[in-house]
This record gives sequence, C-alpha cells and structure tokens, in this order.
Amino acid sequence: MGLFMLANGFFWLVLLVGIGFLFYAAVRGWPGPVAASVSGADPLSILAGRYARGEIDRDQFLQMRQDLGAPQAGGKP
Repeated sequence: MGLFMLANGFFWLVLLVGIGFLFYAAVRGWPGPVAASVSGADPLSILAGRYARGEIDRDQFLQMRQDLGAPQAGGKP
C-alpha cells in the first residue's frame, strides 16, 4: 500500500511539472535554436545579437566571429 501511495505521488508530481513546462513554453516560446536557423538572418547578425544580449562574452564573440570568417576590425584580414 505504501509503495502505491509513493508511485501515485510521483505520478502527480511529474504531471504537474509537465503542465508547468507546457505553460512556460506557451508563454515564453518553445526553447531551442530552431527559430534562429529558420529566421534567415545571417550568422554574424545572430552572433552580434547574442553578444548584445550578454549571452556570450567578448572573447567568445571575437573567436566565433573569426571562426565564421568575418574580417577583423581595422581592415585586417
């Protein structure tokens, strides 16, 4: 009997967490990088936006910009 009560409690906990996640996803938008890849924005604009929002720091921004083949500031290749 005690095991059944424990399983029942776990079921309701999982159900409530799932409903909470669905509510969060409905309000904030579904998480994931799908929107960025479908939007048609170029990678440098997406990178600049991430830097502007503070998602990445300066060193990460410069390294990723170099990885994407963007020209260096000051006209250097």
